[in-house]
Amino acid sequence: MAAELAPLMTARTPDRMRALEEIYLRFKDRVYGLAWKMTGDSQEAEDLTHDVFLRIHDHLDSFEGRSELGTWIYRVATNLCLNHLRRRKRASFFEAIEERFGLTDRSRSQESAAIQAEATEMLQGAIRTLPPVYRACVVLRDLEGLSYQEMAEVLGVPEGTVMSRLARGRDRLRQALARANQGKGTFF
Repeated sequence: MAAELAPLMTARTPDRMRALEEIYLRFKDRVYGLAWKMTGDSQEAEDLTHDVFLRIHDHLDSFEGRSELGTWIYRVATNLCLNHLRRRKRASFFEAIEERFGLTDRSRSQESAAIQAEATEMLQGAIRTLPPVYRACVVLRDLEGLSYQEMAEVLGVPEGTVMSRLARGRDRLRQALARANQGKGTFF
């Protein structure tokens, strides 16, 4: 993709604007999805998506082509989301987590729905306890489906660091779920 847009990206106005429009059209939904999964808030996700594309507009010349354009965009988006989370100090992934773990089945009984709601609430609470660096790894791998190599490029850290952060994030998530589930029966 970057190869076909490269001549446009380095060109002067109308071609450059056309390239930026094409980049926006191709990546806006993925950037929004990532931002939403990182923040759990649609308005914040929209604001972050806007900020990502402003940053891309301002720094498109710094894209050197050493990675895929999509990977670079994910890195910009992830960094902005992490900075936002650091400032905000809290986040949730309500609907994304429900969807990821199959907690949105509409055909369940009232009792089953109540149990699922409690399990979902427990999972959401556990995810909110993850530090942003672990949360980013869990989101990028488990919700966005990025490979370890892509995650390393996005986060700007070695693959080994990605794997250890992901393992630690998942372990902390399991521990938080176990603590939250004490004395309530088994959901997970």
